[in-house]
Formats: sequence, C-alpha cells, structure tokens
Amino acid sequence: MDLPSWLHHIEHCSPREMDLGLSRMQQMMSLMRLQKSQLGYVITVAGTNGKGSTVALLEACLLFAGCKVGVYTSPHLSSVTERVRVQQQNIDESGLILALEAVEAHRENLPLTYFEFMTLAALWHFQQLSLDVVILEVGLGGRLDAVNAVDADAAIITSIDLDHQHYLGDTVEQIAVEKAGVMRAQQPVVYGGANAIQVIQQQAQRTGAYCYSRPTFSYNQHIDGINTHYQYPREPSTERPTASNHDSRKQWQWNGVDANGQQLQWQQLPLPSILLDNAACCLQAMQLLPPRLRPNREQIEQGLCAVQVAGRLQWVSPSIMVDVAHNPAAITQVLAHLIDKDLANWQRVLAVFGVMADKDWLTMVELLRPAITAWLPVQANDARALPRQELINHLHNQGCEVLVPSLDISQLVTNSRQWMKEGDLVLVLGSFAVVGPFLQQFYAGNLNHPRHNA
Repeated sequence: MDLPSWLHHIEHCSPREMDLGLSRMQQMMSLMRLQKSQLGYVITVAGTNGKGSTVALLEACLLFAGCKVGVYTSPHLSSVTERVRVQQQNIDESGLILALEAVEAHRENLPLTYFEFMTLAALWHFQQLSLDVVILEVGLGGRLDAVNAVDADAAIITSIDLDHQHYLGDTVEQIAVEKAGVMRAQQPVVYGGANAIQVIQQQAQRTGAYCYSRPTFSYNQHIDGINTHYQYPREPSTERPTASNHDSRKQWQWNGVDANGQQLQWQQLPLPSILLDNAACCLQAMQLLPPRLRPNREQIEQGLCAVQVAGRLQWVSPSIMVDVAHNPAAITQVLAHLIDKDLANWQRVLAVFGVMADKDWLTMVELLRPAITAWLPVQANDARALPRQELINHLHNQGCEVLVPSLDISQLVTNSRQWMKEGDLVLVLGSFAVVGPFLQQFYAGNLNHPRHNA
C-alpha cells in the first residue's frame, strides 16, 4: 500500500476515536520487542502549551552538541511525515511505510488508535538507528498517553491549563495529576508552568522523582538597557535573532541549578524565536542531562539562535502571523506577543479564525475580541470542526464585524488576501487544521520554510 492507503487503514483499524490507556501499547511493545534500552536516552515532554517549542529547542541544542537525535511529535501541519524525524530530517514516506508495516505485522488484530499506531511506528524506526537521544512529545495528558508506555530518563512538563477537560478533568489540579503521570522514580522532572505547582511537587514526592520548578529557575529580560524581571506566566517579547545579526540590546538572563544543585547564572543570552518561559524550562532540563549528552553554553546559544517552530508565533510576512493556538491559554500568549509588537502599528487586525467544536472557543473569541477589527471565519476539514454558521452567529451576537460568511479552506490565502488592505495585520488562528492548510497554500509547495515541530 502507498502512504495514503496506510493512513486510511490505521484510521479505521479501531472503532474507537480515542481510548486512553497503556495496556495495548505495552502489549505491542512486547510483541515488537521495543525496548527502552535500545532507544537511547529518552526525554518525555508533556504540557498544555509549549511542548513543540520546548522539543524544538532541545533538539537544536543537542544537535549542536553532536548528539544523534530522534524526535516524535504530534499533530502535524502539512504531512504526517513531520511527526517522526532524525537529525532534524522528517522520515520519508517509504521509511514510514516500513515502520507501519512492522506494527501491522505484530498487531494480531489488536485494535489500535491512530496515535498508538504512529507512536509504535516511531519507536520501531528509532530503535533501528542507534540514537543518542529520543525526544517524545505527549499527545494528550500524560498518565494514559501512548508515549508514557516508555519509561523516560527525564521528563518536562511545560505548562498546565484547562484543555481536554472531557478526558483529563475539570480543574487545573486534576489535569496536573494526569500530566504528572510522566514522572518516574529517581529521575528528574522539570516543570515550567505557574499553575498547580504544589500539585506537581506533591506528585513528584509520591513518585520519587526529582522535581525542578520555579523559583528553582527563572529569567530576566534586558531590552535597551532596561532590566525587567519576569515571573511565570507573564510573557516577554519574542524577538527573533539570527546567529549572525543579534541585537545586543535585546538579551536575557537565565538562573537555574546544575545537576549537583549548584546555582547557575547565565547573562547576555540571545533571545530565541520561542517564548522565554519554554526556553527557561528547557535550559534547566539540559543541565540535568548526563555529561556525555549535556550541551555547553556555546552550543545552547547556537540552539537559541537557530530554533524555529512553524505555526507558532510565525510571521510568514511582515503583515501575516500564524499560530496554532487552540485553547484560551495559548490565545493569551499570542495576545501578549502582539502587545509587545504594538497593535497600534496596524490600521486593522483581521482574524482568519477556525476552531474545533470541543475546544473552549467561546473564551477564545472573548479574549481576542478587543484586539480584532474584523473576522474571517473558516471551517476546517475535520469532523470535530465548529460549524461555520455557529461561529458566525456568535460573532454577530457579540457585535463583531464579519467580513465574509466563511472562507473556503482550500483557498485560505487567496481569499484572505482579497480582504487585506495596506496597513492591515492578518492573524491566522485557532487550529492546526486551519494553520496547516494556510501554510501549505502560502508556500505553494516550497519546503524551505521552518519545519513543523508540533
């Protein structure tokens, strides 16, 4: 079968759309002889938001340190091959087919979810390659997520907020317990968020994990000679430096501890293209890696300058920014970024906006409403997508200006540009299923754009 046929197969080999639990993964890993000892040093990354950015920075720094690195992420923007990569190169279609064939050969009619199938394929692919480090991004929650079938050597929990309440719990504290399920006894876990810190620390104590959270590490940002201290979850500016043209007036300082608990203070770090909350969390995690893998400061600075994450605060042009923000906490981060950029610079702010119906889209709209001049609603090609008329009705009821009843998902770029005027800022927000097609159309097949690290 070709890859589209395989994807159709794995989407229909189980009648369950989502069935959390580790028993099927554990059974399959045994049948396929997938062993942690053959994967290298494994880092699991969980969290509500910031997982992709944290994975990307880890990957960049480890590559500069000379490590051979495999990464598994989800979901994808343009192609399913984005989910599995080695040395920053996506798996090719033939390699993914080979991995899927390996899973199917051992499945014995065991029903697997799409995510379980892909996770097993990624693990099988990594096991063939003698990697130094494997970074696994949790899909949903942590405790019962397929990725958690692997006993990681270290864990990162980037942030905790309300999302996927139907599966994880109705409160931040309940969700924190689920995400804390990635912890392992006698292994480090770094928590970068501000919510439910006490719950995370309590879960670490129960598990026997070594927990590093704020204020163990923190950061300051220096702009134009002004030293501003940021406490989580306040978001700083995210100016994008380059290795060859870094503005020395825009730097940050990181404070943390090394593996022995000794205080560290790094000044004059280059600002990355990701939020500093995630960068600070990632820097702390890297201090806890084994010495043979641990990037030094120079390699970390190279990673900070090089890291790029498609679909996250991504400016595809001076007047178009895209972000896969699909929950209120992520929308808040986008707004903080735009405030740093000064919304007064644009005459109008247009929102190309589409969401999944099971998300808290009412709160997302309410957060965005003060910043948005007019809306261009879109309904994604996804069974879970919010019907366009329901979104339009709500926008009208809130007194929002709707420029067009609904954009055609297949003509997002063309149609949105028809409504743009000089001085407009266009934001493309709400879902991977909206940002992905937009980027595909914008680059029109040009693959030389920042790789997606979902």
